[in-house]
Amino acid sequence: MSRLIILATLSTVSESTTVSEVISSGGSGVIDWIQVAIDLFVTFFGFGLAILGERLTDWLKTRSDTMALKKLIKEELKKVLNDLENFSEETLDVQPLKIPSWESAINTGQVSLFDFTTRNKLFLVYNTINEFNSWCLVHTNYFFEKGNQNKLLIKEINKIKIKLLSNEQNESDSSISSAIEMLEDSVK
Repeated sequence: MSRLIILATLSTVSESTTVSEVISSGGSGVIDWIQVAIDLFVTFFGFGLAILGERLTDWLKTRSDTMALKKLIKEELKKVLNDLENFSEETLDVQPLKIPSWESAINTGQVSLFDFTTRNKLFLVYNTINEFNSWCLVHTNYFFEKGNQNKLLIKEINKIKIKLLSNEQNESDSSISSAIEMLEDSVK
């Protein structure tokens, strides 16, 4: 019984709404096509502006993130360069060159923010730094196993150190200073 009352009430409300719409539109039931066209245009224009605004915001955020990451990597490379200049090949150390910013950028995928040339150069430099750290690990392990230092391992560590400290300015070298210079040029 209560269900019938609710349905009857809803039906009455629906009919009165329809009647009031017909009365408010002048009773003629004619659709104002100009108003509909204006409403559609405003809707699509607003939607387009929203998409454009979102793309602009994304572009600005990406640019800001890229600049911040370049600055962070540049500072890390300067520290690595300083540590490398003060490093003695006969020092026993498992990982003398720490690179947490680069490892974080790799693990989070932020490296994709860099352009192709910058990314390739940084991969080359950081792979050489990892190679240096690996040889230092081998040298340290050899010392603790054999009780003396291996001259061939020291020579290899020195060769990689010279490669990292070189001042060559081409894309195929693994010089830290050229990577820093490239990052400084792109930050400006």
